[in-house]
Amino acid sequence: MKDKLKIGILSFPTACNHGAYLQVYALRGYLLEQNYNVKVINYRNKKHFLNEMRSMFVKKNVQLILFNLIRYLGFRRAQKRFDMVGMSFSHQDIGSDSYDVIIVGGDIVWDFGSSFIGHDPIYYGHNLKSKKVIAYAASAGNSKVGDCPNYVKSGIKNFSGIGVRDSESYKIANVIDTKANKSIVLDTTLIYDFPLTSNINHSKKYILIYAFTVTEDDRFELISFAAANDLDILSITFNNSHSWATKNFSTIDPLDFVELVRNAAYVFTSTFHGLLFSIKYRKQVALRNNPTIASKCSWLIENLSLDSVVISKESSVSKIFNNDRLFPESFNDHFDSLVLQSTVFLNSNIEV
Repeated sequence: MKDKLKIGILSFPTACNHGAYLQVYALRGYLLEQNYNVKVINYRNKKHFLNEMRSMFVKKNVQLILFNLIRYLGFRRAQKRFDMVGMSFSHQDIGSDSYDVIIVGGDIVWDFGSSFIGHDPIYYGHNLKSKKVIAYAASAGNSKVGDCPNYVKSGIKNFSGIGVRDSESYKIANVIDTKANKSIVLDTTLIYDFPLTSNINHSKKYILIYAFTVTEDDRFELISFAAANDLDILSITFNNSHSWATKNFSTIDPLDFVELVRNAAYVFTSTFHGLLFSIKYRKQVALRNNPTIASKCSWLIENLSLDSVVISKESSVSKIFNNDRLFPESFNDHFDSLVLQSTVFLNSNIEV
């Protein structure tokens, strides 16, 4: 009987962000279902980690510091599911040579232009000594191919397979010619079936708000639509609670976040993963697009013909919520085809 391949996942497993967590959870869960020996590598770029800590805890507002502490501890509890060893800030301490395959991704691990994340060559395969390095659902965030530093260009050569989740990242993957298999694939959260949880039990139908910002026009429409349709408004908050919401979740386990989306009647979001999970569970979703997520969302929206979910002057929140043809007739078949293509890409590049 062939020994199980040992696979390491190199991502942002300790970031206090629902999307970052769920990408790792989904990739780990999918690979375990495929009967691989999977480990989440507890590595963070020191600059990235310190910037996150400063953004959460270097505040004049003591109440906000307490809010972030509760949030941080909640994510720490959730991260125990990954069964990781202690965090390392050095590529020398992760034992990369002990893995058959290291998978880099998903998340914006390729965002070389972000001063918050820092410039870390390890996510471009440098100093990784596993037998094979592949990328799956890696994203360059808002970085552009024309700005690629040398470590990015040389790093592309380290991968035997490169799966990215957006068009600009695909351009970066092709900044130099290599023999690697290269493809745009679905985010890890879209190829995995998340377990049900029993912690969320809201009996009344609701609109779920998962957004960094809500404009005054959005707020007016959400309140009006909820009142006209006898709906509650539940909000997963980041810094400030919404006094107009029925209930605010200031801290929530990532798997409970999934459950809130799964059970929502409608979703309003300005985040990439708010859109992804709404698509996953076929929700009436209104997307407030913005520069921080536009490059990450564009390929998915275009490929799945979902322009109608984007809020615009011609398409208000209520108009989107009332659109019974939000998902085109071909959507399910097309989505299932993308899931199949993505999983075939992942499995084949692990085994080749």
